[in-house]
Amino acid sequence: MRLFFMIMGGIAAGILSLIALLYVNMELTYRADLKACPHVTTQQVVAAVVNDVTRKDSHIFGKFHLRPDDVYIDRDSVQIGPSLAHVPFRIASDPDREYFAMPGCSNLDDIEYAND
Repeated sequence: MRLFFMIMGGIAAGILSLIALLYVNMELTYRADLKACPHVTTQQVVAAVVNDVTRKDSHIFGKFHLRPDDVYIDRDSVQIGPSLAHVPFRIASDPDREYFAMPGCSNLDDIEYAND
């Protein structure tokens, strides 16, 4: 019975350690984004989104076989906030749907997407 509690305690400690590491990683990324955002330009953000959307291996947009001129971004709508950028865009093959790219400022290659 004592062995059972030792095993369960080890599993619980491992899970708590993993959660703590994930939290620390998120906190460090957030702090890096806060430091980087004041120095990021709209042009950098737009270029990062276009590069990511037009990658052939993009799991979201790869099926559309997009070229850079197929991505429509209104540069005046790009917002750079305290910890990430917000980039609304449309693609030529589906012009009625608006997509939103949200890259973190410290790593513009790490982009999350949403659509309307």
